[in-house]
Order: sequence, then C-alpha cells, then structure tokens
Amino acid sequence: MKQITMLEYFEKITGEKTEYWKNNNDIKKKLSSVERKNNECNRKRKTVTRPLDYKQRMIQEVKNGKTKLQVAEEFNLSYNSVKKITRGIPSQRVVPTKIRQEIIQEIKKGKTKKQASKKFGLSYYMTRKITEDIKSQYLSPISVELQEKIRERVKNGEDAHQVSKKMGVSYNKVKGITRDIPSTVQLKRIKLNKLRSKIRREVKNGKLKKQVAEEHGIPFHQVQKITKDIRTIRSLPVEIQRRIREEVKKGKNKRQVSRELQISYDSVRKYTMDIPGCAKQNKLQDDIISKIRDHVRKNKSKTDAAKKFGIAWPTVAKYTKDIDTRYCISKDVIKKIRKEVEGGKSVRSVAKDNNIGYGTVYNHVDDIIHSAKNKIVLRGKTAELFQKLMKDGYALITCDDTDRFMALKKYFPSICRVRYDHKTIIFLEDKSNVAAKAFLESMNSRIISYKKLAQIMKLFNKSPKRYAKTSNL
Repeated sequence: MKQITMLEYFEKITGEKTEYWKNNNDIKKKLSSVERKNNECNRKRKTVTRPLDYKQRMIQEVKNGKTKLQVAEEFNLSYNSVKKITRGIPSQRVVPTKIRQEIIQEIKKGKTKKQASKKFGLSYYMTRKITEDIKSQYLSPISVELQEKIRERVKNGEDAHQVSKKMGVSYNKVKGITRDIPSTVQLKRIKLNKLRSKIRREVKNGKLKKQVAEEHGIPFHQVQKITKDIRTIRSLPVEIQRRIREEVKKGKNKRQVSRELQISYDSVRKYTMDIPGCAKQNKLQDDIISKIRDHVRKNKSKTDAAKKFGIAWPTVAKYTKDIDTRYCISKDVIKKIRKEVEGGKSVRSVAKDNNIGYGTVYNHVDDIIHSAKNKIVLRGKTAELFQKLMKDGYALITCDDTDRFMALKKYFPSICRVRYDHKTIIFLEDKSNVAAKAFLESMNSRIISYKKLAQIMKLFNKSPKRYAKTSNL
C-alpha cells in the first residue's frame, strides 16, 4: 500500500490545491468539515416496509368511502403516509346509493342541506352535489303558509329586514320569496317621481319647503334636492308687513321683532329699509344710557354693564368712551396698595385681596418695583420662606417652592438643599444637625437601617458612626 500524505489526501477529497494550506492543523479542520458533509449525503434514509395486506386494507377502506384522515386515525399512521399508499385512488368520497336517497328524502321533507350533512356525517359540498337535480321548491324549508304571511307583510309596507327578524327567517330568503313585490324604497321613489312636478309648482308659488314636506309626508332633504335650482323668495302677507313696520317705528330692535313674529332677520330688514334711521342701528334711549354710565362709574366693568342691560359691548363702550375706568380707584385705596407692596407683599396677592385687576395695581406701584430692583427685596411666599429659615434654621419644601429657593440662593449662597426619598429640605450651613433631625422625623419610619442613615448623614456632611443612630433619633 502506498502511504499518502495529509496534503495529498486533502487534495483528493476537496479538489483544492494545497499551496495556501501550510499548517497541518488548518488542514485537519477543513477535512473534518468536508468528511461530515460526505457522511450526511451518504447516510441512507430510514424506510419502513409495511406488508401488502396492511396496505390493501387501507386502500379498500378509502374505496368504501372513508376519508384519508379517518383511515390515518384508525391505523395510527400519519396523513402523508396514507396519502402515499392511496395515491392512485381519487380523494373524493363515494357516497352509497342508499345514503343518497335518504338525503334527498330529508331535503324534500323540508330540512336544510346543512342539517342533512350533519346527520349523515358528510360535507356541505357533497350534499349540495347530490341535491343538484332537485327542484328549488323542495330546497326551501319554509312552508307555503309562512311564505304567504311574509308576502302579505311586505305588501303592507314592512321592511324586509324587520320581517326577517320577526318571522325568524334569513333576509336573503325573504328577499327571494318577495322578489316580484316592489320594496318600500322603490314605492317611495315611484311616489316621489309622481309628486315631483307638484312640489316644484308649490315651492315656486311661495310655499315653504318644510310645509310641502309635511303635507306630502316626504323628508325635507328630498324636497330640497328636487327644488335645488328654484330660488325661493317668500312674500309675506300685507298685514304682517304692516305690523313689522309699526314695531320697528316704535323703536324695537329688528332682531327682537324677528324673534317675536318668528320671521327671518333678512325679511324684517327687507321690509324696513325705507324707514329713516332703520338702515343703521337704532339709538338707545336716554334713560338707559344714563344707567349704563352710572354703572360703569361705580368701578364696574363694561362687560358687566353689557350683560346686565342686554346690550352689545361695543355700544356700551361707545357711550362710556369719556369715562376713564383706569383711574376710578380712590386715593385711600391707592395709598393702602402702595403700603402693602412696600411692606413686602406681591402685586398679585394685593390685587386678589382688594378685588382689583393686576394691571391697575401694577400701574400704581410701578415706581416702587423699579426702584427696588437693585436692592434685596423679598415679597410674598419667598419672604415667608426666608422668615421660617431664619427662625428654625431649616424648612421642608415641595416642588412648587423650587423657584423661591433659587431666588434666595442668589442673595444667600450659604443656604443648602438636600433631596432624599422624594423629600426636600433647605437649611443654613450652621444648622445642619437640626435639619438632619427634622428630616429624619419627617420620614415617619419607626425603624431606620444603618445603611440608610449613613446615606442621609453623608448628604448633611456628617460622619455616619455607630453612635450617630442613637444620638439622632
């Protein structure tokens, strides 16, 4: 036997040149992968040989009328193996003549195809094929009496959907039985076509479209469709025209007249165009004008006056143009406002306390705010927070107080802040011990672990020793 080297053996199997393969380890790796592939290809597939009698029994069962799935379940085999064995036999099930006759008799009695298919264990399509030659009168399970009732109801004007729900019959069957009878929708269309010319004539003569719709029992949108091209100009009776003119001459507003007589504003305007002073807005009476002016002088807004007297805001503004509402505040109130702002209160809180607008308060206190910009001036809640800090040395704050803390930090950089477990506290540098105790008390926990306490103490720049737990609690 000739001895073959590793490189020659590699060339023989792979068919590749060995110039690039110098190291034996690389060749061994490549050989192992190639041999594995060859072994997989040469490996024989496992085939199970079944006896001929066993196969013939299966074929006979399929020929008798059983499905391949049933045969697979009986013989404990997969569906694919049964399919291979019975490849030449057609998959369609052959139904015996006795069962066919029984199915036809059941359907003639009045049963549906689905009921027959369930009874005999056949598919719906098989029963449908068997009963193809039967006439359609035998196929419907509805009796003749029931059919007559359905036809009568549809003739009377009932909808096919309503009849199907009441009689317990499908909509398609009701529609098939009453095919020759015109439906309610068709009848309505026929009625509309007959009345079309009459409706158009009535609308042209001056009748309202709503009245026409009510008289003929037709929906308003259909009347509107028929008379789309007709331009309706309603001519009111002479008596109503006179009444409109009289009401307007007395001094009533046109909108009030239109509401009282239930006539559109445009028609009222049309019949009162020639009356002098009616084309424009009517003037208000002198009594009402004086009342409006008095109301505005009492430091009340123009909108309140408009709501009270039922007049539009522009008309109120027109008759109160010379009254300057901005300087209606008394001198005593102005002095009081200025003192409160100088004391430290904010402009917004002063406006709320005295029921005066923010803008008016700001106008009267503008010089105080501008002069205090270079000085350290704390007002409102920031001043309260600072007082608490100076008194106790600490203060527990919420998310809303962050802006106030930042304002204090500008002027007093020695103020510190600590956040832990969704709680915040601000304190002075000298009062860190007192702040730490107050923070631990606010936690509301009876037992605190040493690890947790150490973390809190580190935030307050304190050493977390063993004795600190007893001393701080």
